[in-house]
Amino acid sequence: MKRAFDSLYLTNRAFYAGWGLVVLFLLAQAFPVLLGIARAAFTLLLFGLLADLFVLYRIREGIRAKRTTWEKWSNGDENPVTITV
Repeated sequence: MKRAFDSLYLTNRAFYAGWGLVVLFLLAQAFPVLLGIARAAFTLLLFGLLADLFVLYRIREGIRAKRTTWEKWSNGDENPVTITV
């Protein structure tokens, strides 16, 4: 299981959403009306992350890609690169 999570990469957007939830929960301490909104936002974020994990790891073999190019490139010229997925 550790190997699967080594390939997991969270973008800054996920961390911003997490910090936004922290701020929302802190504000809910002063304004109890926000607690329901904070819980709903947390649930949406959690289910979104779980759905993303499911889609990402549902294929056992994963996606294979290969890059083919020249061994040495020429500076200043266009160098061909072929990507096979």
